[in-house]
Amino acid sequence: MAGQRKIDALETRERILDAAEWCFCAYGVSHVSLEAIAEKASCTRGAIYWHFSGHADLIKGIMERGLPPYTKRLEALSYAPSPLIQKIRECLQECFAAIDGDQHVRNALTILLLRNDFLGLREPFLDSRYQESIEVTAPLALAFRRAISNGEMSSALDPEICAEMINSTMLGILRRSLLRNSCVLAGTGADVLEMAFALIAGISHRPHE
Repeated sequence: MAGQRKIDALETRERILDAAEWCFCAYGVSHVSLEAIAEKASCTRGAIYWHFSGHADLIKGIMERGLPPYTKRLEALSYAPSPLIQKIRECLQECFAAIDGDQHVRNALTILLLRNDFLGLREPFLDSRYQESIEVTAPLALAFRRAISNGEMSSALDPEICAEMINSTMLGILRRSLLRNSCVLAGTGADVLEMAFALIAGISHRPHE
């Protein structure tokens, strides 16, 4: 009996997270009440408070469930053997493919990038989670700095600026995909990312004047 109650509690928690995720994506965080989430989840407000302390805790649960820390994968590349540029490109493409294949990830990104109207619910967790999941400039810069030292990129290139260019390109692709409700790698998304890397490679292999 105790085991079944635990299973039921976990199922209720997931149902509440599903409902909150849907409501926040559809209406924005600040426009969703706990009553609306309870109705969507077919439960009571008391059930929500049993599992979550409020809106901020619900958002935290959604982010923890839906946003893998992609930056950690990029950070690991700064210690990987050459060729680094190809590994970085493949890593980012794999991240995009993972986003396309998981609706929870897409919903969490929608809340962070398009429904980010927390109105007083901004907490250190949310800021750090955004940094871990969306802001990849720092780990990219580390990897590019290593690529320069390996001779894969021109020493005339600034690794931070290159990282900012790729990061901004990624965010633009993600935002467009979420706004259009289309796959990240569909259409020109993959081509745009490839072009950004091609520009870096072209400068790196430009003949010396």
